[in-house]
Amino acid sequence: MTDHEGRKALNGIMEGLDGVTPGPWVGTTAISSTMGAPVAAQTGTIICNITPAPQGFPGKEEIDRYQLANIAHIARCSPETFHAIEALVKEQDAEIEKQRSDASYWCTANNAAEAIIKTKDAEIERLREALQAVEKWNSKFGPYRGLDNILSAALKETQS
Repeated sequence: MTDHEGRKALNGIMEGLDGVTPGPWVGTTAISSTMGAPVAAQTGTIICNITPAPQGFPGKEEIDRYQLANIAHIARCSPETFHAIEALVKEQDAEIEKQRSDASYWCTANNAAEAIIKTKDAEIERLREALQAVEKWNSKFGPYRGLDNILSAALKETQS
């Protein structure tokens, strides 16, 4: 079941809870041949009653065992159970949204940092090219009165 299908199923259950007997619900642990196997609210209201297999029916014991499991399952499906599940889903949705927001923030911060690094790298490259040009000048014509020192200092400062 996909997340969408699960939410659709939960929404259908939640919409269907209007008018349902409040819980918690309790299932019987034994099947009576006269009364069957009821699931009841704590108020005593019978939620449902599962009829036992008739005496002598082939596979009666196995059917009754399944019936008791069904009763326990129905009892676990009280409105309070689904309200608790819905609250958990909403809590998890809020946490997911917070994490998405945090991830978006850090992604934006990372992109900004990468842009700053690219700008710095470009500045460093221009300073290196200028320094190489000054060094080339110096090698042909002699020192150009400290311009290479200025560019070297600027390059060091840009790299830090």
